[in-house]
Amino acid sequence: MGTKSELVAVGNALVDIVAISDEDLASVLDLPVNQAIHVSCERFTELLVSLPAPAMSAGGGSANTAKIASMLGIRSAFVGRVGSDWKGDRDRFADLFETQMREAGVELHLGREANQPTGGCLVVRMTGDRYCIAACPAAALALAA
Repeated sequence: MGTKSELVAVGNALVDIVAISDEDLASVLDLPVNQAIHVSCERFTELLVSLPAPAMSAGGGSANTAKIASMLGIRSAFVGRVGSDWKGDRDRFADLFETQMREAGVELHLGREANQPTGGCLVVRMTGDRYCIAACPAAALALAA
């Protein structure tokens, strides 16, 4: 950006994943209805491959704030931590997060956690105002001063 940021957000670098279904995916996925839970990285991966056409976007509360502020013309920066694959390279969620945040104009200050995936938050919307939320913060939790 080259200039000072007006907003600096610090928090969880996550990929938000949303799936919408007419089917009772809560039962199929064995997730509690209308609750948010944390799951292991292995369980999160199992859930992802079971979803019908999920939409993915850079997310996490403070990252979303920085992204939206930047899109509204406020010079914004984000500080967080993404993960890597077993070889130490950026994983696909890290790539997606970085690409979308940069496209929104956010200046990024990201650490990379070795052998830990980039975190994610899955939201499944079902009929009747029912939902399931499963989060796996993973590498985001390694952020430290």
